[in-house]
Amino acid sequence: MVKQNRAVVTGKKYMRQQSQLSTHLCARCKVVKDRNCYLAHPTNKSGLQAYCKQCMHEHGQKYFNSDKGFVMKMANDAASSSKSRRLKGREMGPFSFAVEDIEVLHADQGGLCALSGIPVVRKMHSNWQESPDRIDTSRDYTRGNVRLVAAEFNGSSQWTPEKVQYAFLTQHEADVAAVKEAYREALLKPKRVITRRNTIEHCHVGGIKKVKCNKCNEYKTPQHFYEHLNRGCKECQTRSNREYLETLRGWATMLVCLARGSAKAKVAKGRVCRVTLTVQQILRKYLLQQGLCWYSNIPMCTKRGDWRMSLERINPTGDYSNDNTCLVCHEFNVGDHRSTIRDETTGERLTDEEVMSREGCFWSQEKFVFAQMHIMEKYGMSV
Repeated sequence: MVKQNRAVVTGKKYMRQQSQLSTHLCARCKVVKDRNCYLAHPTNKSGLQAYCKQCMHEHGQKYFNSDKGFVMKMANDAASSSKSRRLKGREMGPFSFAVEDIEVLHADQGGLCALSGIPVVRKMHSNWQESPDRIDTSRDYTRGNVRLVAAEFNGSSQWTPEKVQYAFLTQHEADVAAVKEAYREALLKPKRVITRRNTIEHCHVGGIKKVKCNKCNEYKTPQHFYEHLNRGCKECQTRSNREYLETLRGWATMLVCLARGSAKAKVAKGRVCRVTLTVQQILRKYLLQQGLCWYSNIPMCTKRGDWRMSLERINPTGDYSNDNTCLVCHEFNVGDHRSTIRDETTGERLTDEEVMSREGCFWSQEKFVFAQMHIMEKYGMSV
């Protein structure tokens, strides 16, 4: 017992001595570097990672760009996504998705995207990289509920074979007259509705106090109202807000608000991102694009559902400005992570020119044409 206590004391003394050292030897590059060049590791005696930050970055890039590392990350990301949904209280059935399932699906599909027929790539930050897509989004990841697609087809708006055929195999035209009419209406600010403050009626039913909604004229308990009773019940206010957001002006206003929220999140992470775009500029873009998606020429809508209008930054490291944004269908607005890529040798962030020259999970007019050629071949149509 005494020997064990001595060993513990000796170990703690060694860790204190190591933590007082200002330098540490990297186990990979064998170079003595300052402690600031290492990430913390609480279980190591030195309190630091064995590899320096640069070596960890290089090792991670090499591992996750290999078939084994890439597939392992796919399986781990699917498990993490499933866990996150369950913590939010979503019931999706059993989870059963591992590396073996990915390899079987990859072989069954011949290494092609299940939706487009494009050969998928197992490499981080590349075009058309492989990604697991749930066929039924109400169910969890299982071999029978997953298809492997190119990451460009795995965004928050789910793609289906029918939507792929509509987007890539159908000739789209703009309704210029309808676009101009919607633009003229959107330039007009909605009339302010002034509700009378003396029309609120109360009653007691079975000893329970109820308030009459001045919009739907139904008596409801105070819990069904917000602080200002004269604005109607919660249900009526929600319906009114939804109807406004489905107008061109309302949705353009929402896009500016979403851009500000996204920029605020980026600034919190130490990045520089400003929002100078205005509602009027978005409306002008809508008119200049004739209501068509910048990438696909699909007519955009403002109502909830497929092909809803979305704001896309051309340069993912730039600001939300008039020159750096375009309007696209939400299906084509997928997570562009090129701004997070670091230089393979120095570990530093890339310049704007370097970011724009990199591949990644994003859409462009050129990538749309490339995908269209493969989809036409998949469905036996002449290119």
